[in-house]
Amino acid sequence: MSKSHNTSPVWTRSSRCDHENCVEVSRHSITVQVRNSTDPGTTLSFTHDSWRSFLRTHDNPTR
Repeated sequence: MSKSHNTSPVWTRSSRCDHENCVEVSRHSITVQVRNSTDPGTTLSFTHDSWRSFLRTHDNPTR
């Protein structure tokens, strides 16, 4: 019996989004992809280290 592999990205919405304008994130083994829910065809790709750095800066913008 062969296993079925789901190759579709799993997108997670930000906990801070409103009803329409949301940031969605999809984590992969090598990259993190980010998109705007109103334009899902356009994505930005980050390394995991770059994404963590972005989140740290966003959580504490005075750094």
